Amino acid sequence: MALWSRLHSSCLSPQFHPSFQSFVTWLNRNDVGLHKLLAFEHFPSMGLGVTAAEEIRSNDVILEVPSKLWFTSARSQDEAMRNALPWYQSVKASVSSFSDPSQSDRFMRPILSSMNMRIHLSNPSSLFFPYLYTLPRELHVPLFWREAEIQSLRGSPIIKDIAEQKEFAKTCHQIALAGAPSSFFPLALFYWTMGTLFTRAHSGAKLEGLNLIPFIDCFNHSLHPNCTHDVVSIDGQQYYQIRAVSDISKGSQLFISYGSLPNSKYLRLYGFALPDNPFDASEFDVSLPSLASHSVSSAQAPQFTEALLILKQEVFKQMQWSDTQSKMVLTADGMPSDLLSQLRLIFIDSSDLSSHNPSVQLASPLNANAPQQLIQMLPTLARSPLSTDNERRVQQNVVQICDQLLSGYDTSLEEDERLLREADALQGNQRVRSAVIARKAEKQKLHRLKTEALKVLAIVDRPVVL
Repeated sequence: MALWSRLHSSCLSPQFHPSFQSFVTWLNRNDVGLHKLLAFEHFPSMGLGVTAAEEIRSNDVILEVPSKLWFTSARSQDEAMRNALPWYQSVKASVSSFSDPSQSDRFMRPILSSMNMRIHLSNPSSLFFPYLYTLPRELHVPLFWREAEIQSLRGSPIIKDIAEQKEFAKTCHQIALAGAPSSFFPLALFYWTMGTLFTRAHSGAKLEGLNLIPFIDCFNHSLHPNCTHDVVSIDGQQYYQIRAVSDISKGSQLFISYGSLPNSKYLRLYGFALPDNPFDASEFDVSLPSLASHSVSSAQAPQFTEALLILKQEVFKQMQWSDTQSKMVLTADGMPSDLLSQLRLIFIDSSDLSSHNPSVQLASPLNANAPQQLIQMLPTLARSPLSTDNERRVQQNVVQICDQLLSGYDTSLEEDERLLREADALQGNQRVRSAVIARKAEKQKLHRLKTEALKVLAIVDRPVVL
């Protein structure tokens, strides 16, 4: 296959650092197969991207990287065991002390890969130095955001994800230092290796762990990619291959897909958010009304009130729901079905029960548990409105939840739309722009939910015409 010597000359224009040209030479020397019609360009908010120097045909192989050049988690573990066994054993012992064994790989893989990156970067003669040295030093993932940039997400549930990511990186760094001097791996450098792994590593069914594949990480993401990527076997040798899935015109950028993800993950892992992302989903922590305060029976008899409360508690227990907090998940066009069910159950009273099943009789909880048949039936019933009064209270609560969450943001939806519309408003700050895109999408979902709740309230409050 045609290699770098036959590429369009613009791919090595003076705008690229000399280390990138060394990386090109390294790829050529290590048998990386590259389409002859590739070029490079810097794109606003995307950075370096791959373009077509001339038309590329559908099904053309764009790139093949042999497995000997994959910087994998398995390689990092093997090299740590071979070259730094005492340090590896120290890290493994620290991770093994966690109470949750499933956390072992979550910590071990990035720690080992980060340390191995550091070792190869300190040795210019190592196999991976020409690749690792070309990686960008400035990363846009929130791990590197300044406090003011993080606060641009105030009110967004993503800010909690960022705090957890930073805490995870700090914990990994502390474990990594268990057998290595801090001067060898200062926190800033460790953050860079971790951030690089977050933004550039590939994984999947054929690639376990965190794997850096040279040159693959130059391809930007699109929801409608014109290239596909996968591990293939050729003559018994594994390659990571990119192939065109459509004709690509001259000057067009080549895209792959990083996955169908919500903006919270795109932002946390790659440092960008997508406007009008059809896969976006936002998860809000919502406080639920008190079960006890809303378990008064219509009959007002204390034993019925207590039986109703126990019945609700048993249903929440069976469904593995918290009776104080809920995760409200909002998608581009969906409703928070779990939250609506939970609210209907919280506000249910004995008249709602008897209207659906006249044979229901709540026994005194002093000497009998809530009927199991009723406990199993209620979650299904709560998927739909139970009564006019019940649904009114549910939708009123939904409106209150939306108003409360929207009040937590520093800006309104209209202000975010203006910021994105006016070119100079964000002063070219890619990070803040991504934050505005993400929080705007959250507000749109909250406004949409509130509008739907108000529509239901308008119907249930409509006077009956006789």
